[in-house]
Amino acid sequence: MRHLVMQSTVMLNSPARYVVDTHALWWHLQAPQRLTTAASTAFRLAETGNATIFVPAIAVAEFYFLSIKLGQPIAPSDLLDNPNVPARPAPSSPRRP
Repeated sequence: MRHLVMQSTVMLNSPARYVVDTHALWWHLQAPQRLTTAASTAFRLAETGNATIFVPAIAVAEFYFLSIKLGQPIAPSDLLDNPNVPARPAPSSPRRP
């Protein structure tokens, strides 16, 4: 029993960890007012170093395709380089005829 109590104490003192989905990530960067209070809190904790947010590869891909669909392409590299600031639009590439 003592071992379990010690593990719980360690876990309670560890920074929180969250996994973000595409919608929460998009809203955090593009429309933060749409986030729930809990989601806003998780992002604030991460921004201050008190939590870690994991972004699955599929969320990065969906984020990119959503940004293209909405006419504001955001390069995955911009998103991965600094996920705590609003993403910059990617330079548009010439379209092939």
